[in-house]
Amino acid sequence: MSKFVILIITNFLSYNSVFAQGETNTIMSDTLVFNAGQSSDKIITDGNLMFKTKVLYRGLVPSSGPAVVGNFGLMYKHFVLYLYGASGFTSKYPAEIGHYQETDINLFYYRHKWDIGFNYYYNYTSGITTVHEPTGIFNFDPETARAVLDFIARIRLGQANQWQLLSSTYLWGPRDSKGDQKLDEDGNSIPIHGDQRHSQYVEILKSWHIDKNIKIKTAIGGSWAWTSDDNSTFYGSKPGINNIELDIVRYFEVAEEFLIPVKASAVYNPLSDNLFVYFTIELIHNTKIEH
Repeated sequence: MSKFVILIITNFLSYNSVFAQGETNTIMSDTLVFNAGQSSDKIITDGNLMFKTKVLYRGLVPSSGPAVVGNFGLMYKHFVLYLYGASGFTSKYPAEIGHYQETDINLFYYRHKWDIGFNYYYNYTSGITTVHEPTGIFNFDPETARAVLDFIARIRLGQANQWQLLSSTYLWGPRDSKGDQKLDEDGNSIPIHGDQRHSQYVEILKSWHIDKNIKIKTAIGGSWAWTSDDNSTFYGSKPGINNIELDIVRYFEVAEEFLIPVKASAVYNPLSDNLFVYFTIELIHNTKIEH
């Protein structure tokens, strides 16, 4: 299991587990959403731990089987640092691809109506790239590294921030490249990463409450590449819409002031013509605590 997942569980179990509905129309997500724009001279912590029947990312499938996903974050003034960890229970198809494991490091500057920041993604899963085995989360060799550095900008609209516009640009990352080959000292061909494509993803999202216990989110996103000689991107073989998503969250009260949210999601990727349905249960939500 990912070291960060263990770290997250340890931190969560040290707190009282209470889920509190936010003041805005944000929805249960793999991304921590602090009360955007709040500022404090103290360090504020937040986090969650979820069980997912599969893991989807912008129309792609990092894990086709069940996984545990967790976040743990710190906020000081308007700066947010948080960690994302995930570990799958089964191997992804095809069979040569191993168990899903991922660790992400995220740093953002938050305001009430916008935020900007960087996501550093690292996927440990065997067989998912030209370089089949992980070579270390802080390996920056362009031929063997597997990380992606993503620049994120978000704008929130509406009185309750129910509309969101997102821009994601891969600034660096050998995973965002075309596969290539080179010869080793013995003249054997070995796989390496090729030229960077600088994939771009944009998304518009709308979320709202049906009543106090039901939330809905819809999103549509598309992608292209800034520097791809064949128009391929991280998300597919050509530009286009790669993520159409519908999420429905229902909050179940299992005890007084203790709610467990369950999310049903349907995701359609027009580029690959794949439809996915999966479920998420938020097992633990650590409310914001000042230190």
